[in-house]
Amino acid sequence: MTIYSLIKDFASVNKGCFRLKHFLSYLSKMGLAYSQFAIRNAVKKLVDEGSLERDGRGIYRITQTTKRVFLPDIPEDVSDLYKKLKPFYPFADICIWKFDNMAYFTRHVPAVNFFIVEVEKDVVDAISDKIQALKDDYIVLKNPSKKEMMQFVSFRNLVVVKTLVSRSPVIKTEQNVFPLLEKILVDVLCDDTFYMLHGIESLYIYQKAFDLYNIDEVKLLSYARRRNKQKEVKLLLEDKEYDFS
Repeated sequence: MTIYSLIKDFASVNKGCFRLKHFLSYLSKMGLAYSQFAIRNAVKKLVDEGSLERDGRGIYRITQTTKRVFLPDIPEDVSDLYKKLKPFYPFADICIWKFDNMAYFTRHVPAVNFFIVEVEKDVVDAISDKIQALKDDYIVLKNPSKKEMMQFVSFRNLVVVKTLVSRSPVIKTEQNVFPLLEKILVDVLCDDTFYMLHGIESLYIYQKAFDLYNIDEVKLLSYARRRNKQKEVKLLLEDKEYDFS
């Protein structure tokens, strides 16, 4: 991930505006080694090209014509679970987020929330067992069917462990692995985990996502091809101007 992407993502998750000193502190906490000179030059370049604008001394804002980059909210319980799992599986990509991130895009927000843990196929069983050991009062489902999701989705303490498709669109940091919106938009169509978002709700999600966020259609379609959903995604891209009013 480039310094330019890091700056834009940091601005996006801070409602489009940030202080440079806060970004420097963020990089330090993440263990990312960039000199202040390199960071200031990158910020200046983004200002010069029109992606950022100055909003005061040391304060920068995404220009109004620039769409945001989506990053899921990472609450403390998600960070805590990642920190507990990672020492046992240091070489595995462990992508953890929560379903309530979909509230940004849904028309009828389901009154549910649960952990979504995505890992490589060969460690799904081991990590599921580890999570169950760490959280014995939780229900842990492995690659659940629609029937299983319908049965347990309303449980407050639910963890869904899914297979992470190789070369999925994600952002890797020392703190977590985050799904990109291009990945989420395809997974919504594929996975029984998201059965409540199928049908017309999927079209609304695509429309809202493209209205609010910067989406790489090449990356989206590439991942859709890997999940055998390229045809469905192309149809949604054609229909995303549908009027829901």
